Amino acid sequence: MLRARTLIAPQRNPFKAATIVHAPPVDADALANLNPEWSCSSCFLYAICGREDGALPLPEPGNEAVLERDLLRLACEHRKTQTPSPMP
Repeated sequence: MLRARTLIAPQRNPFKAATIVHAPPVDADALANLNPEWSCSSCFLYAICGREDGALPLPEPGNEAVLERDLLRLACEHRKTQTPSPMP
């Protein structure tokens, strides 16, 4: 979308971070029966540098509405293929 030059293609990150998350308990009984879920960040790694020749200019600072709209549309398309976690 940004037409950037790729230095490292997207790949699994060997240095990802992980944590355990869980919904807040509603009472003492719920506290005893927590079902933690793994959450992982920085799962993928990529590197870009500059932009391809002939790429359309990026929006001027303060005028990013078009880029935001396009990114939101892309995120909505990806969301259709994902199963969100029930955790907050």
